Amino acid sequence: FSGPRTKPTPRLRAHGAVAYSTDEEPPAPFAPQGGEEGSLTDGGAMDAAVASSVDVEADSPEVVAAREAGLPVLDRDEDGLRALGQILGEDVPLVARTDLRMPSDLALTGSGAIRCDGLTYPSIEILFSARGIADYDGWNELYLGDRLGPTLAESLAEINREIMREYADAPVHRGPARH
Repeated sequence: FSGPRTKPTPRLRAHGAVAYSTDEEPPAPFAPQGGEEGSLTDGGAMDAAVASSVDVEADSPEVVAAREAGLPVLDRDEDGLRALGQILGEDVPLVARTDLRMPSDLALTGSGAIRCDGLTYPSIEILFSARGIADYDGWNELYLGDRLGPTLAESLAEINREIMREYADAPVHRGPARH
């Protein structure tokens, strides 16, 4: 490719994925230019945090049991992301490891979508696929606020624990009401 690179025009497919025409290239992953590391510089703190952290399972045994019991626990999907965004109630910056090359404008919106490079994605999976890193588990790779904040998976797990506590503390009603 020898001509000037133009930014491709994304188009939304019916299922929400961002599509690029075959004659255009998708945007290149973010890479700091020269000394432009800005907020991505962490002095190795992220590598240490990743090395010492344990990924949250997609569904803990407690969540599986709660789901089987009919409790409205959240899944790692668009609905779960939307609920997380609505609970937070405002746009919150998201941060990823430097090697994932995510731009600095990455954010979870108050409506539960992900904003990245001026585009809005309805799910983490679609975002990671569009950026060419679909093999990664975005729920465990994206942190709320900063690199010391919880991952999206940890945040969703905390919400599910709260849902389970609420239902465990609720009085059990059996039989018809007596009036």
